[in-house]
Amino acid sequence: MAIITRLQIIQIVDTIIQALKTLNWYQVIALIIQVFILCVLVYTARYIKKQLKTQNKILEMQLLKDRITLGWLTDEPITKKHIKNIDFLPKDFLPEKYKTKYTNMKTMVNTEYKKEIEVELGKYLYLAKVYDYFLYSYILYGKEKMNFKDHWGDKWEKQWLKGLTNDEVFKDIMVSNRASYSDFHKHLQSFQSSNNN
Repeated sequence: MAIITRLQIIQIVDTIIQALKTLNWYQVIALIIQVFILCVLVYTARYIKKQLKTQNKILEMQLLKDRITLGWLTDEPITKKHIKNIDFLPKDFLPEKYKTKYTNMKTMVNTEYKKEIEVELGKYLYLAKVYDYFLYSYILYGKEKMNFKDHWGDKWEKQWLKGLTNDEVFKDIMVSNRASYSDFHKHLQSFQSSNNN
């Protein structure tokens, strides 16, 4: 980039002054108004850029807060009340295998076997919450999604997912949600294939 010398600046200013002398007073006023409007537009653009940065930061913090909240919700224990509320869940929430067990459990007299089914259904409901957490995380931080910066790092998530994708109940959840979240299902399958190696 060439450096403008003092002489060139003086020549430019002189040229502008000569051009202004040829203009009528209303043309000078119109030119001043246009320069003023240009300055206002530049200032407004800078202000909007600053506001957008602030809004993006606020959104990123809100999403991180939601992720942390969802993470803590996965830690809440599944109670008998949750299992009783299975009747209120959408019909497609439970795969057929678990629906059958739940239906049989309601009519059972054998409390020992009933307790085993409650534990299995509780595990399903718990892992469904964990699945939702990882789905939310994937949508936010996945490669082809919103691409927010992952504050926690994904190393621990990868470790957790490697273990979960081997669990039979988690595999059932993956299969039942495959149609709805095909990209995420492929993502989870990559952990299954890395476990097999």
